[in-house]
Amino acid sequence: MKKPMTLIAVIILFAALIPRTLAGKEQRTLAIEDALAMLSFQQSTPIDLSPDGEWVAYTLQDFRRAASVKDERYRVFTRTGTPVLMAGCDVWITNTKSGEARNLTEGKGSSWGPVWSPDGRYLAFYSDRTGEAHLWIWEKSSGALRQVSDAIVRSIGAYQVPRWTPDSRKILTKVLPAETTIEAAGELISGPPGETAVQKDSSQSSVIRRYQK
Repeated sequence: MKKPMTLIAVIILFAALIPRTLAGKEQRTLAIEDALAMLSFQQSTPIDLSPDGEWVAYTLQDFRRAASVKDERYRVFTRTGTPVLMAGCDVWITNTKSGEARNLTEGKGSSWGPVWSPDGRYLAFYSDRTGEAHLWIWEKSSGALRQVSDAIVRSIGAYQVPRWTPDSRKILTKVLPAETTIEAAGELISGPPGETAVQKDSSQSSVIRRYQK
């Protein structure tokens, strides 16, 4: 049943995001500033429906906050450990009944990859809001955000999101080895500064770790 419900949620979500100002108004050329200010869905980012079907969680990106890459070490992941493609993102939720939309992360750093716990009480996601990319959860009942661990997450692209165990008590995610810094991990991809960059598999610089809520 979840696939049909997810499809319904996506339809409602898109309807809620359509600018109401488009109806009954004269069309005009969109200014560059206005175009850049528009939020958009990040390519390949999953959309997750809560178990009760009332809320849909997703990631929106503000291109004005996108990463500018100058150092080859950070062409895949930023200096905070966030995937470059996820820079400038926030986690949003929309009510499937009322269309009410909320930005849970409010532009503090970059946040992405929200996934509901099976019991619907929590939303797990990644964020670098404290300066490094970590695993976070949002509690539905209180609205509180909490960092789960000091480990630096290492999700490769938008599709690698946190995974809950069926009992909603544990979360599985990929992280950097404890002894590896973000800078050192970047050099595994590009090589040390001043050396010729060699293409390497960035997934080799991560491990899988399980956290208990």
